Amino acid sequence: MIGAVRRRLARLGGAIGLGLVVVVATAGPAWAHASLVESDPGAGAVLVDAPRSVDLRFSESVTVEPDGVRLFDGDGARVATGTPATPTAREVRVPIRASLADGAYVVTWRVTSADTHPVRGAFTFTVGQASGPGAADPSILADRLLQDQGGDPAVGAAWAVVRWLAFVGIAVLVGGLVFVVAIWPGARDQTRTRRIVTAGWAVLVVATVLGFVLRGPYVAAEGLDRVLDVGRWGEIAGTRFGVVWLVRLGLLAVTGFLLHRCFAGPSGERRTLPQWWTVTTAVVLVAICATPALSGHPAGGDLVAVATVLDAVHVTAMAVWLGGLVLMGAVVVRGDDPDGRRAVVERFSRIAFWCVAALVATGAFATWRDVRTLTNLRETDFGHILVVKVAIFALMVVFAAFSREVVARLFRRPAPGVADDGLEGDGDGGEPLDLEALRQREWRSLRRSVWTEAVIGLAVLAATAALVNAAPASGIVAGANQGVAGVTMRDRLVTVDVAVTPGRVGVDDVHVNVFSPQGTPFDAKELTVTIDLPALGIAPIAVPLRRLGPGHYLSPGFTIPLSGSWRVTAKALVSDVDLVTLTGRVPIG
Repeated sequence: MIGAVRRRLARLGGAIGLGLVVVVATAGPAWAHASLVESDPGAGAVLVDAPRSVDLRFSESVTVEPDGVRLFDGDGARVATGTPATPTAREVRVPIRASLADGAYVVTWRVTSADTHPVRGAFTFTVGQASGPGAADPSILADRLLQDQGGDPAVGAAWAVVRWLAFVGIAVLVGGLVFVVAIWPGARDQTRTRRIVTAGWAVLVVATVLGFVLRGPYVAAEGLDRVLDVGRWGEIAGTRFGVVWLVRLGLLAVTGFLLHRCFAGPSGERRTLPQWWTVTTAVVLVAICATPALSGHPAGGDLVAVATVLDAVHVTAMAVWLGGLVLMGAVVVRGDDPDGRRAVVERFSRIAFWCVAALVATGAFATWRDVRTLTNLRETDFGHILVVKVAIFALMVVFAAFSREVVARLFRRPAPGVADDGLEGDGDGGEPLDLEALRQREWRSLRRSVWTEAVIGLAVLAATAALVNAAPASGIVAGANQGVAGVTMRDRLVTVDVAVTPGRVGVDDVHVNVFSPQGTPFDAKELTVTIDLPALGIAPIAVPLRRLGPGHYLSPGFTIPLSGSWRVTAKALVSDVDLVTLTGRVPIG
């Protein structure tokens, strides 16, 4: 039996390896959150005539708050704009009411993508010849303005906790009900079981309500004082997120009735569950497990239908495994009767194995869809959190494998007179071993392993909560957006800002702005810019520059042949003796 366990674990390891091979070998763009594809005015553009509107076009459909797109002058003062309009689902147009004078301007935007996640960015443009106060480094101003609109940290922290509680509630509720129906119906007679499953239901109800009221301030980058704004509730109720979470509340109301019908009444007599209860419960639980997919990353990007179904499978497998572990630790292995619980333990062990296999397969697909390249995995917050989650999950699988080994030893029944890995035979002094003591020791080992799995599972859910809130590899880089890839490189003598439009493989326009330590445009005595891609052995490519104005250079129609994190090297001769070399990285999709 132990050999069979090891063979299954080997197959599971092969599945994990296959998932990693898919991630490593597949190259392509990352998806999920909406990204800015094009803007008018363009990022870094120098205009002769003042624009009448700011037009933004995104990679997928978005919704925008009335104050979601803002325009600032070079001093950081707001410029009057009208209410945003959406000519198409992917476009946002904001009329400019004021007459723009010559100078630098900053546009900041914050929209909600199709996957219900808020995304933001900023870019700059110039009207005429920038001079005076408006000539200060616009990239620095853009960074500051974008940071100011990043939202209340308290709201962000509360939102992360709510998402974690929602996952915990789903796991305990769904996993608990599956356990008492499909694994051990006798658990319905246990008061502890009823309390645990009911607590999971209550946690999910509270998390859903809190998430709904927090959604408005979270999306609009407001403070906790707006949580009770009823007007915001109405706005959220009309969004995809609001609809999904309100539907979840309705499903939880139905689940409350199903829970009452499931567990024994005060008399302790177990009620027989009719077929309609089983069918209804299965449908409701699957629908609850689908709500994270319908209000998360799978709702945006490509392969939406496939991603939504597989994410629902992923959440269901997580809930059955983790929720089952909680009941295993709290009810099944709590006593001292291994033989009486043998069928339950072995049945859960088999189901848990297939849950792990489902988690690996669906997780590999989600990783491929949201990351796609090793560069994205290494150089984005999403990739870093994903690596942490996979590491914690791998640790959980290790303890799961240990639990299966313990189960195999504990319930293995050898032929009479045959030693069984130390459970039979003689001790060191020729004395017979106390088999019952050894069995109790194994039983305690199983108990510790089960609880360790459950605790690590909670850590996995914490990483998952952080992951669903993080922008995937196509997320925002402060001071730039996915229609414009850029980097700002600073030294005590000079600052060089490089913006690549539209920041994709093929023909791009490269804008280079040079600023003095005071933030004013600065003409270097000599300026050279090269790009190279060390990861693929691409040697430095010179970027030919054309001076457009004080400190502003352009390389129109510059071809970037490959996607990746390109290294930018700028050498600026700021005086007869001071040559400054600056390096940075620009992600090209």
